[in-house]
Amino acid sequence: SYSFCTLLTHYIQTMLSAALLTAVVVGCYTDEDCALNGYCHSGECICDDGWGPNPDTDLPCSYLGFDGMKVDRQLPGYKNETAATWGSRPVYWPQDKQWHVFTAMFAEGCSVGSWKTNSFIFHATGPSPVGPWTGSDVSVDIFAHNPQVLLHPDGTWLMYFIGGWHIPQSQVQNCSNNTVQWPPQPEGPGMNNTADGCGPGENTGCGIRYATAASPYGPWDLKDLVVTNNNQSSVFDCAKTNPAPYILSNGSLIMAFNGGFCHHNTETLGIMTAPHYNSPWTIVTLNPIAPGTVCSGSQFGEDPTLWQTPRGFHLLAHAMCNPGVYSMYGYSLDGITWKFARDAANHPVNAYPLTVTWTDNTTTKFPQMERPIVVFDPTTNLPFMLANGVSEGSGSMSWGLYRKLF
Repeated sequence: SYSFCTLLTHYIQTMLSAALLTAVVVGCYTDEDCALNGYCHSGECICDDGWGPNPDTDLPCSYLGFDGMKVDRQLPGYKNETAATWGSRPVYWPQDKQWHVFTAMFAEGCSVGSWKTNSFIFHATGPSPVGPWTGSDVSVDIFAHNPQVLLHPDGTWLMYFIGGWHIPQSQVQNCSNNTVQWPPQPEGPGMNNTADGCGPGENTGCGIRYATAASPYGPWDLKDLVVTNNNQSSVFDCAKTNPAPYILSNGSLIMAFNGGFCHHNTETLGIMTAPHYNSPWTIVTLNPIAPGTVCSGSQFGEDPTLWQTPRGFHLLAHAMCNPGVYSMYGYSLDGITWKFARDAANHPVNAYPLTVTWTDNTTTKFPQMERPIVVFDPTTNLPFMLANGVSEGSGSMSWGLYRKLF
């Protein structure tokens, strides 16, 4: 027979073993445990198409692996053989049944390294989200950079970008032997400096503006972006840049952005909202959206892209936090309180690979892959492609790579 103490000890050991087994088996309790990119079913995350396990963290459904997705070298995205570009999102327009891409392009044979002096916004059209593309027009003259374009439900085209002032011809860099300036020098000084200290004589690498048009062919009406509570934040009171807008179902907008450079070269991410595209904006995250993140310096991230699914809000960005980490993924139930995929040391982890597999089964690992922008399916309004600005090495032209998620 067994003594009471022996039976009690055996019972406790059994219960502890069951608890440990449960901890191993149960990978989730809610969809948030699946990074909002899957649903929790019987303790297991069932990831949405395109999303899967992350090699650098235990967080399920936080990595875009592009498994089985190959890119056609002839239609790799937006790759202009005569001019370097950086970052773009093709948008479908039902009226002409064409895809319209708006990209930062660099004048005078220069590449992305000359963006502060040579960047303008170029518009091209094509029959599919990867082209082939036909050049159309210059949407916004030098200086304009970082465009993200959306089609509002009321039919208005919305372009969010930085810049709006004009760069004198003497300051535009010439990176080739071509003596003919293109695009033509715009007339006048352009727009004034922004209220948060961006423009000539201040910081020329920021300054969010927006433009509206009835057609993707323009003309574009350039406007100041007004922020009502600019001085309430000790981080985001200056140097706001990299606008990443998203239109909500009721027609209002939410935007992720980068800011804070005037504070010891800080680059971090925040969120603001507006009830209408012509209304003033309100910063709803007065502090950075990734508190407690361990970074090697003051720069957390830039170039976000933002979207919403039935489970919540999602964000990809170019990571600047730690060496070897070039991308990151964040998720939120309400768009205000955010979590990021991190490792055990609280560092952000990569959200997608640098290596691309081509349709001929060869691969390329890009040394520079930044500026993530999701491309929306015109039927579901959900992401189905990821665009990146890429460069294949020093001296090569930068261009826009598009990859299908699934």
